[in-house]
Amino acid sequence: TPVGEIAAWAQMEHAQIFPEGEDKVGWHEHDPLEIWTNVVRCMDAVVSALQKKRVKFEIKAIGITNQRETTVAWNATTGKPYYSAIVWDDTRTNSIASRIAAGNSDRLREKTGLPLASYFAGTKVKWLLDNVPSLQSDIQSQPNEVRFGTIDTWLLYQLSGKPSGIDGAANVGGLFLTDVSNASRW
Repeated sequence: TPVGEIAAWAQMEHAQIFPEGEDKVGWHEHDPLEIWTNVVRCMDAVVSALQKKRVKFEIKAIGITNQRETTVAWNATTGKPYYSAIVWDDTRTNSIASRIAAGNSDRLREKTGLPLASYFAGTKVKWLLDNVPSLQSDIQSQPNEVRFGTIDTWLLYQLSGKPSGIDGAANVGGLFLTDVSNASRW
């Protein structure tokens, strides 16, 4: 509202996917297309609620809650994900983080502000590159069409059809590329 009150809101839960198998203990995934569908449903629900209340409105912004390190890879032309989103708490990349750490999980702390861990998107991107054949094929044949990001980045891409260009500490830091030890300075 003009005075800053919430006029309408919506939220939906989505499925939690835990692949089965002894070799998949600790794996946790989300369906990016389900998340996108739910985002559209939430936007529709808010617009409908505002219309029912006869509230005059102009959409100027949309709030997206960020799952931080939940990582997705998609094709820029089709907008379709190559694989499920790998959730922030998924541990399948522990071995990748350990190899990079080479016995010292603080090895990159001076540059990144954080210890190496499977939590971060960078190790998830490496896993996707090593394990998803359609992604590997596109990296070879059309590398400029491949996108990686966290769920918020993917949703912004779905909403706009292009990369967000948002590069604050909350977004870049999660890729394990910047020093996030003093993120409040942003």
